[in-house]
Amino acid sequence: MRWSLVSVQFLVVLVLGICPSSGAGSLTRCPCPSLNLCHPLPADHQHQVEVVVFDSGGMDWKHYDWSTVTTIVAFGKYDRELLCHAHANNVRVVLKGN
Repeated sequence: MRWSLVSVQFLVVLVLGICPSSGAGSLTRCPCPSLNLCHPLPADHQHQVEVVVFDSGGMDWKHYDWSTVTTIVAFGKYDRELLCHAHANNVRVVLKGN
């Protein structure tokens, strides 16, 4: 039940275009210093072991071990700086929808 709800929320985020990778039009609003950081991570960034971090806001993300994290699930307020920093370290960011 929980996974189906999460899947529906993720699908809604993609359909509404909230996700930075939801189309070419959203790249014109890229908050990162480099436009490449707003593109989805390439498929070759697959890991045998996933390290998922659940981030609820604040600045704790600046102290993550970026060499081990593979995915951040972000709750709370959208943090552009977190997105850019994560993508610069080849880490996926998944936004929680309401």
